[in-house]
Amino acid sequence: MSGALAEAVAADSVGATTVEDAPPVEGRSARWTSFGAWGLAAYLGSVAALVAAVLVYLHGTFVYVLDDPAIHLSVAENLVRDGTWGVEGGAFQSASSSPLWTLLLAGAAAVTPGNDHWLPLLLNVVAGVGVVLLIGRNQVAIAGRRWSDRAAVAFVVVVLLFLPGLALVGMEHTLHILLVLGAVLAVQQRADQPLGRAWVVPWGLLALASLARFETAFVAAGLALGLVVQAAAARRNLRAAVVKGAAISVAALVPVALFGLVNHALGGGYLPNSILAKGQGLGASSRAGNGSGPIDMAQRLTADPVVAGLVVVAVAYLILTWGRPAPQRLLAVTVVGATVLHAAFADMGWYERYQAYLIAVGVLMLLGVLAELPAGVQRRCLAALVVGSCLLAPNKINALVKVPMAADDMYRGQYQVARFLERYYEGQVIGTDQLGYISLFHDGPITDYAGLGDYEALQRYPDDSEDAEQMQRYLADLARERGIEVVALPSWGIDADKPPGWISVGFFESSGNEVTRVSDVFVLWATTPEAVRPLQEHLREFGRDLPPRMTLTLNEWATWKADAELQATGKGSAGS
Repeated sequence: MSGALAEAVAADSVGATTVEDAPPVEGRSARWTSFGAWGLAAYLGSVAALVAAVLVYLHGTFVYVLDDPAIHLSVAENLVRDGTWGVEGGAFQSASSSPLWTLLLAGAAAVTPGNDHWLPLLLNVVAGVGVVLLIGRNQVAIAGRRWSDRAAVAFVVVVLLFLPGLALVGMEHTLHILLVLGAVLAVQQRADQPLGRAWVVPWGLLALASLARFETAFVAAGLALGLVVQAAAARRNLRAAVVKGAAISVAALVPVALFGLVNHALGGGYLPNSILAKGQGLGASSRAGNGSGPIDMAQRLTADPVVAGLVVVAVAYLILTWGRPAPQRLLAVTVVGATVLHAAFADMGWYERYQAYLIAVGVLMLLGVLAELPAGVQRRCLAALVVGSCLLAPNKINALVKVPMAADDMYRGQYQVARFLERYYEGQVIGTDQLGYISLFHDGPITDYAGLGDYEALQRYPDDSEDAEQMQRYLADLARERGIEVVALPSWGIDADKPPGWISVGFFESSGNEVTRVSDVFVLWATTPEAVRPLQEHLREFGRDLPPRMTLTLNEWATWKADAELQATGKGSAGS
């Protein structure tokens, strides 16, 4: 797929100021081949090193740095097994924020026997190879003849694009980057062509990218604005540019609209549950005060200095080149427009993944801008790029270094709780707000109190999550209505947000520095006194099988509390 995409969007004049300025074909071919070779070496070598580090750190077990990939795997497995789109067999739930990624996982799982836990990593590696080759094919700034050039390639691929880290995240972001870059390049190459069959390629890539991540709409809006600005700067074909921009926007929005209609018809919202819960100004996120005002946008924009730096470069380029030919004007406007929209309606961070596609488009623009500079200035700018990567991307470097520790956080948190629930409560109703590995391992009814895999729970989520009384009522009502007897929730203490009648039977606790874990403590609750003794016995048995730096503490008063409640209601004893 990556090879065909590269051929579809490759152009020999992307980085040149004029036809006369373009380097010879042989020189251009050597440059992109060198970029591809060194880029792939840096990428694949880094991924291999990170995977090996995780396996060594976890004594042979491979776990992603987040538990979100397990949500997509859970939906994909249910889709293959019984045709259900959701984390629970037989019940539709819009639990996946990436329809295309989930379908790819389902297809791979259907044809690949064995442990499909590796599939997200393998698909990410394939997409990452495509990204490296696509960028290399469409840049002439880095020749690769000097060690400084090779260092620049490595820093672009490993640090700025964060491709090895995204592979260990295990989600759809690398695929999204590949599709977005392909779409942007395809539009750039056809900017002066009339609408027709040639535009099918960028429209198709935008549609696929939208199904990978809905933030593609921001890129489409940036491209539409870029076409208009480019036409206005040239003082020609403004009306045609507006029409092309509208067509681009439609290509990106139609898949989202169709998905929303199908989603709603099946009983969900018009967007996936995770977007409704986490998106700025939407659902629980808006109720938590995560707004889209100027201050909120500025805080999100500056959360990643790399994004802010690329926006500064784009704005400076637009100002300095106004009134004269500027080959990167379309990309520069796209970077600014898409970033502003992302800062208004989406989030940054969470292991450097949400803004990854913006950085990819910005890097493509940056390499194009460098190609317009004189050779001597180019070399100095490349050296500055390496130094700047270290200064602007400490979060990314830190995240790469801490990949084994982040995987260990998941292993000693959600992964172990999921193993426990799989071993002792298979087929039974359970509750949690950590959907990932728990939904992947557990076969049976599951209530997601966070709402990511449960639209009804999302609708009923308290307006003020800091209000203990509202939260307790919410937890207790769903448990009673759905017959949930065991609930696993992260907490800072065993009595946090305790609904009346719930008994904390025990808790798992992890030690060490936190990287990606949501809490040091996971509490196992019995929602009825009858459930206390079995849960206590299961925890005691499972406690003998815990990994290092993880402990189990049993609540010695749990049986006494259960007995007291049973005797008060005339039902006997929890220990009988």
